[in-house]
Amino acid sequence: MKNEITVIGNIKVFERDGKQWTTSLNIAEVFGKNHGKIIRDIENLECSQAFSQANFGLTSYIDSFNRTQKMYDITRDGFSFLVMGFTGSKAAQFKEAYIEAFHKMEEYLRKQLDVNDRSLIVYERCHQELMEMQKVNQEILKSVSGTINNMGGRVERVEDDVSVIKNDVADIKVEISNFKNVIPLNRRKVSKQDRRTHVVFIADDRHGECPICKTQIVDQYKKENDDFCIDHEINRHERGLNQTWGICKSCNAKKSNGTLGRTERDCRTLFDSYHVDLQSWQNKRPRQVEIYQMAK
Repeated sequence: MKNEITVIGNIKVFERDGKQWTTSLNIAEVFGKNHGKIIRDIENLECSQAFSQANFGLTSYIDSFNRTQKMYDITRDGFSFLVMGFTGSKAAQFKEAYIEAFHKMEEYLRKQLDVNDRSLIVYERCHQELMEMQKVNQEILKSVSGTINNMGGRVERVEDDVSVIKNDVADIKVEISNFKNVIPLNRRKVSKQDRRTHVVFIADDRHGECPICKTQIVDQYKKENDDFCIDHEINRHERGLNQTWGICKSCNAKKSNGTLGRTERDCRTLFDSYHVDLQSWQNKRPRQVEIYQMAK
């Protein structure tokens, strides 16, 4: 976009890239010369190529017959070099008018620069105040998050206590059944928290795969698919997570009917390896992140 002013009749000067410019078309119009001759004069100037490239820019315009015609944008120095050979009283008058136009454009740009400087000061002050407001907001959010995390921790501890009680009751039932030489048919109900822990662990540490057959049972967004299930190790004495692991339904079914193709010792080795990795993974995860993941 051009900053353009008109001084004395139809003399036009504009600003671009920090320089003051006019056009060969405007010079031809003001000095009453043929534009084609002005173009030839520019192209025949005996000046260096560097000076010509810096002060004469080839461009175009649309004439009254809707045709594209050649034109040059000319800087203040290029104008002086071009018109120094123009003679006569009118030519001198027009030279003075152009010089005045260039001066006025320079003054206009200086005033604009002052306005921009003042605007920059106001912008920096507003930006600083905005940063202070954001800092205060972050402190408020941090305080609120801390309160929420504390509440979440208390709720989680209650859920853990309930889960432990349920497991104790289940252990008692198993012991009573064993005492009566009755094989327990019902498996324990896995808590929502324990199930979610298996899902996130398998997604993070096991690439979402079943630890036995490597079937994809959890996707990258930590969501279980229809093939995901929890298998129980009911003969073990540990509580909670230590008696379960996440595998696919197919492996779970094959383990139950003895068609898995692996010995009980192999399965126990995989189970123990799974829980060693699970314990290591849990130790690395901050408690707050764990609460957040379980809440999702």
